[in-house]
Amino acid sequence: MGRPGKLWPEESELIQLVREAQGGGPGALDTLLARLRPSFVAYFAPTMGRDDAEDAAQTALLSIVRTLPRIDAERAAGYVLAMASHRRENARRRRATAARRFVPLELAEDVESPVAADWDSDYHDLTRALRASLAALPSRPSSNHCTGCRHRPSPPSSTSAARRSGRAGGARGRVCTPRSPRSADQVPTRC
Repeated sequence: MGRPGKLWPEESELIQLVREAQGGGPGALDTLLARLRPSFVAYFAPTMGRDDAEDAAQTALLSIVRTLPRIDAERAAGYVLAMASHRRENARRRRATAARRFVPLELAEDVESPVAADWDSDYHDLTRALRASLAALPSRPSSNHCTGCRHRPSPPSSTSAARRSGRAGGARGRVCTPRSPRSADQVPTRC
């Protein structure tokens, strides 16, 4: 497992460390992890940066702890190198996916807010519909007189008007006087 620059421990050393850790010797697991940690960090740092390399190294060490009972000590060097390679490739894929999902903030400054655009469009649509509805309404009479009868416009306060005129009904039910004189069979109509 010796690589240029001695990035990884020698294969014979790694075999010995894995066997001792699998045997449950005191401090053997800590020794294995302490020996592998700098190698993982150095392997991950060029592609991830120092902080992310530290995190990736911790994740790789946890993976070794979980799989330690199943690791073949004679093949430990290949397992460690393959696991490190897979972790680095997964991290590269995650960064590439994140780069496709997000864009620089400068590009977002020129984009109009869809909420504001919808609000403005909705406001103009509502205004047009309201104007069309108002135009379709029949024109109202110029005064408060109803057609077909003669009565005075009702004052603003119905109870005060009822008191002044002596009517009990107030403005709720105005009694209209027909235009022609009343005959005995005619009954006052309501407007």
